[in-house]
Parts: sequence; C-alpha cells; structure tokens
Amino acid sequence: MPSGGAGGRFQRFPGALQQLSGWQLNGILTLADGTPVAINTGFNRSRNGASGGQIGDRPDLLPGFSKNPVKGVSKGCLGVAAGTKLGTPDLYFDPCAFGLPDPGFYGNLGRNTVIGPGLANFDFSLVKNISFRETKSVQFRAEAFNLANHANFNRPGALQEGVRLFNASAARVVSAATIRSTLTDSRQIQFGLKLTF
Repeated sequence: MPSGGAGGRFQRFPGALQQLSGWQLNGILTLADGTPVAINTGFNRSRNGASGGQIGDRPDLLPGFSKNPVKGVSKGCLGVAAGTKLGTPDLYFDPCAFGLPDPGFYGNLGRNTVIGPGLANFDFSLVKNISFRETKSVQFRAEAFNLANHANFNRPGALQEGVRLFNASAARVVSAATIRSTLTDSRQIQFGLKLTF
C-alpha cells in the first residue's frame, strides 16, 4: 500500500528533495525617507557680516505655499510655467514658493523644510551549492542589484551646502530645483562560479 501525505509523494520521487536542497535565496530591501534640503538665498541678504563658507540666508516662504513644495504643480513665476509638475528631476520643488526678504532682514523660511526624494531598493541573490565527493563543492551564484530597476534620485543641490535659489543680482535660479544625479545605479546582474576543494 503506498504511503500517504506529502512525505509519501516525495518517497516516490527521492531525487526531488535532493534537487531542491542546496538552494539559497537572499534579499536586501532598503527603504528610506529623503534627506532635508537647505534652501538659501545664495548671498548675504541680511547683511549681517557673515563671510567664509556662508552661502546666504534663508529666503521668505511666500503666502499660500507649502514649506515643502514638492507635490502637485507649480503656480508659476518667471522661468517656470504655471502647471509644471513638481517632484520630477526637472523641477523637484517649486522655486516660485520662495522670495527674497527685504535687504537687511532675515527670511521667514525654517531650516531644512524641503525634503529630498526617498530611496527604495531591492538587491537579490540566488545561490546553489552542489557537493561532490567529500571535500569538493561548486557554488553557482546569480546576483541582481536594484532588481526592480527603480530610479532613486539624489536631492537637488550639494549635500554640504544646500540650494542657492537666487544669484547675486537677486534673480531666481530655476535650475536650483533640478536633480542631476541618482543615489543608486540602474539594475546590474552578475553571475559567479566558485569551486571549493
């Protein structure tokens, strides 16, 4: 009488369990919020006498705008058409949300209110260990980095300095809201074979 249950099915096919053994699946999932972005005027608008590594004071947040204007569409200003989508690499935040304070005054924008893009990345590997003889084995490895090929964009501006939103002639620099790089590479797949003896 044949054996019942799952164990009985595998007893009829003794090689099935052996073919499934020795496999490993590994994965690393990374999820992170974006980092804060300092928005600066780009020069010493307050005239407080600061010099050296300073890149200016914080600007004013204009009425009716979010302090983190990265969603929706731009209301428009010189250099940015109204209705331009925000949160994209071409226009991550709305530069029209900020204005220059009066000369000799500090801006009302808080520190690091704009938050850069988040990060979502999944690395995956598949490993098969094959043993032959007592002391010898072969390992086959397939690895995929950024398996979903998700574009993880960097933040606008330099990490150490922040974003210079105005130039010395007090004109708004629209390109300051542009993202020019990514945090991770595109999908990469590699294979490896290792002999142990």
